[in-house]
Amino acid sequence: MKAILKIVGLFFGVGIALAIPKIGDSAVAGLIISPNPVNFSDTVTNNSSQISIFVTKNQNGDSPTIGVLVITGPNTDEFVIDQGCTGQVVENNQPCQIDITFTPTEFGERSATLVINSDSDNNPHQVSLRGKGIGCGDGVCQEIENNNTCRDDCPVQCGNGVVETDEECDDGDPTSGDGCSSTCTREPNFTCEGSPSVCTAVPLPDASPTGVSLGGGGGCGLLGNSIPANHFISIFILGTFLSVVRIFKKGRNL
Repeated sequence: MKAILKIVGLFFGVGIALAIPKIGDSAVAGLIISPNPVNFSDTVTNNSSQISIFVTKNQNGDSPTIGVLVITGPNTDEFVIDQGCTGQVVENNQPCQIDITFTPTEFGERSATLVINSDSDNNPHQVSLRGKGIGCGDGVCQEIENNNTCRDDCPVQCGNGVVETDEECDDGDPTSGDGCSSTCTREPNFTCEGSPSVCTAVPLPDASPTGVSLGGGGGCGLLGNSIPANHFISIFILGTFLSVVRIFKKGRNL
């Protein structure tokens, strides 16, 4: 309490009153809140992020008691606080921690105000709360959406080294001829795996015909090393027919 020393005198007919602190009175008791304002990082809608604030007192004041914590403002439902500090006495070097959770339900800037009541001289205390709701469909390609999570905001980018929707491969370059084409489709006779894609040429099968050998092992036969089996059958039938014709002609000449 402050002792009021009244000095009343006549000085040009004016009374004078002076307020002088009594020896032993405590200084003004005040709270220090940090951080203020509270800025949340961009948060995907219907997901949560959390920030803690700390309430301390000035060194010379009394130890105030924290009252009820209240959220006010346009988006009160998207900011949730715990009441752990309610009823606590704030001492020197013993801050009280308040956890605030931000869960946006819509896109765009979101805000509210945390009101901290106490019996300190600078009561009530207000903390500005700010955040932004983001997500698939907000028209902005966020970093968290670049990993094939939102085609509405982030169109497929062939050549970025990430295999995305509708891409068969993506080796990180826009050129063709290396197994992954300029449109991120797998080229013939290549296999592509991974992201970024590593493409490997597939060996072609042996194209030499499988048939009946008509020559020796050295490859110098009558018709080469070999001929297809169906061709051999045709030749055999033709040869047989010609032999029969020759025999028939011989018989007629006898």
